[in-house]
Amino acid sequence: MHIVCSKQILTDNINVVSKAVSGRSTMQIHECILVTAGDDGVRMTANDMEMGIETDYFKANIIRSGSIALEAKLFLDIIRKMPDGDINIEADSNNVTVIKNKQAELKILGLPGDEFPRMPEFEKSGGIKVDSLKFKNMIRQTSFSISTDNSKPVFTGGLIEAKNGYLNMVTVDGFRISFRRSELPDGSDEAKAIVPGRTLNEINKILSSDEGDELTIYFTDRHILFEQKGFTLLSRVIEGDFLHYEQNFNTDYLSLVIADREELGLSLERAMLIARDSVKNPVEIKLEKDVLIISSNTETGTVRDEIPIDLTGDELSIQFNPRYLFDAVKAIDEDRISLLFNTNISPCVIRGADGGPDYKYMILPLRSWN
Repeated sequence: MHIVCSKQILTDNINVVSKAVSGRSTMQIHECILVTAGDDGVRMTANDMEMGIETDYFKANIIRSGSIALEAKLFLDIIRKMPDGDINIEADSNNVTVIKNKQAELKILGLPGDEFPRMPEFEKSGGIKVDSLKFKNMIRQTSFSISTDNSKPVFTGGLIEAKNGYLNMVTVDGFRISFRRSELPDGSDEAKAIVPGRTLNEINKILSSDEGDELTIYFTDRHILFEQKGFTLLSRVIEGDFLHYEQNFNTDYLSLVIADREELGLSLERAMLIARDSVKNPVEIKLEKDVLIISSNTETGTVRDEIPIDLTGDELSIQFNPRYLFDAVKAIDEDRISLLFNTNISPCVIRGADGGPDYKYMILPLRSWN
């Protein structure tokens, strides 16, 4: 294989596929990027058997077609350190690969391209189309409550569900539930999958943030495929039954608080400076007639903070992990938010002040954890 390609194009494509390179595989080939040159251009692929990413063919001068698997980190580091301009990459029959331009030349040993694990065959039928930027925001607004407890594998991913004209994303970690939805075009198919948290985090890094760019999602029983101009990402899905989350968002309440989102977020941030261990040192939320008081007493010190609110219903005192409250408050885009309470051992539901169902969060108070 022998190609000539600009440094910028090589760097951009390596950065995309490197998200699917295994960092702890016992197989050296899984730590590589496959570079394939053919009549349509050059394509790069990474695949650790849990997630695979393949770029579209990109522009390069193909002097000799073929393929080579190169250790991903070394390959990226070399390309980054090369001077700007066109770069020659030439691999011989012994997999010795020369990377050079007019100023520098480096040789590394690759692996045969035909030994690289191929992406699973995937029949693209149906497919759900969603705005890429909206999908990125859905991940941002829910991924913080993906569980890291492997004893419950279904909670280590996020539920992606096309249902009743909406694309829903739901995450659960045992102490809170995050829900976000986005409207789908008319006639969209219904489908669902539990997608590993790693997949959601990595695709969030490479999805376009440009207005109007479109992402297509395809589902099967074992895999989910994300396709956007420039790349395709294929991931396994997590098998099992997800939580029936709808019944946890009770709209009944004894206390309804309307608060300024930014003020509440800053108040919680100040409280977290003192309540560093959020489990051992929770914050107390006290609802009074027109004020919400946040306080904590720890070995580090004490904090008492208050913000003005509109309270409908009963006054209440309740304890929370402040990080959980802060994550939800920070994720909401509206200026004013609502918090719904019942008792001091009942979950709190947080959503936009207009009561719209596009995003909502349920958080358990600390007294109910046991």
